[in-house]
Amino acid sequence: MLRRCLWVSVCLLTAVGAFAHEDVVRQILSNNIELKSAQKSFDAEAQGVRAENNWADPEVEFSYTFGKPDDSFEISVTEGLEWPGMYAARKRMAKHQISAYEYIYQAKMLEVKENALLIMADLTDVNKRINQLNFLIEKEHDLYKFYSSKEAEGELTIIELNSLRLDLFDAEAELKDLLIRKNVLLEDLKAINGGVGIVIDSSFNSYSQENLQPLQCYIDSYKTNSPEYKAAVQKRYADRQAVKVATMGTFPNFALGYKYSKEGSVSNHGLIVGVSIPLFSSRHKRKAAQRLHEASEFAVANQELMEVAKIGAQYSSLLSMQDMIAEFRSIADNDAIYRSLDRALETGQLSMRDYLIEMRQLKSAKMRLFDMEYNYQTALISISKYIL
Repeated sequence: MLRRCLWVSVCLLTAVGAFAHEDVVRQILSNNIELKSAQKSFDAEAQGVRAENNWADPEVEFSYTFGKPDDSFEISVTEGLEWPGMYAARKRMAKHQISAYEYIYQAKMLEVKENALLIMADLTDVNKRINQLNFLIEKEHDLYKFYSSKEAEGELTIIELNSLRLDLFDAEAELKDLLIRKNVLLEDLKAINGGVGIVIDSSFNSYSQENLQPLQCYIDSYKTNSPEYKAAVQKRYADRQAVKVATMGTFPNFALGYKYSKEGSVSNHGLIVGVSIPLFSSRHKRKAAQRLHEASEFAVANQELMEVAKIGAQYSSLLSMQDMIAEFRSIADNDAIYRSLDRALETGQLSMRDYLIEMRQLKSAKMRLFDMEYNYQTALISISKYIL
């Protein structure tokens, strides 16, 4: 167990600073309205569970009889009590139930954090595309200014210049769409931050440089930090304790009280003792609690198996994407190709038409690289969500 804890600690230390936008995430977790609502719901659930272990309310009875020669009255106060060990058993069960509710709240926190990181990944992806389009638009603007004079001199055909103009129009239209998408994402980020705007700096132009950890790191962090898994474990403990509570429910309940009566000048008082034997009300309850406990045992085991299998599949996919990105980046992200194309156009080795075709291919390759990087980043966020 100690060895496993040390291994998880190494994973967590390696991941420190992995997310470049941790300050933004911290701010969102503090301001998010959904989380504030979930916190109040958790508090209400906890108080409700505690209330189930309260003592029964005392009962007070009063009777008055009109008679001759003297009236009479009687008053009694009784308190019902369950089997002595029932309250302690129910308290232990409530402790596990409250822990399960707390982990459910933590799962909501984790969901909000993951959503925030995904929105920031979207923003980074959009910014990278905007920067690339600005680079291409600036280059094509310079070409258009230069070759407009060439057209007047008859060195460039109207068709070629018009093709450049159309390509420039398409790039500018695509840029406008990206700017609209960026504004939508900023509004999403503002909404998840409780309506408070967030200043976006240059760190949103590139993804965080988090290295892919060994597979076992992600599996151990799931078992150690997953609120859903820990909630299921606590429910299992609570259901186990519920079997003991149901067993004690077959034991007798008691009633203790005090009685005072007066008839004329004669008065009497004494104690009340009662016993309730649950011959019928407790039937099948222990069996039902036992079945629930067995069901929760299977649920925990199944949840662990399914999540570990999911993490394994995600990890294999990430390894594959990592290799593909490394191989494709050398092809799609090479500034030397742009310089070679510019020299070929200047020296007349390429026509304007061929130049634009090559530029479109490079742009398409760069956008495909952005797609691959974005898919990798979102998958990395998903598999790393339990590394707190």
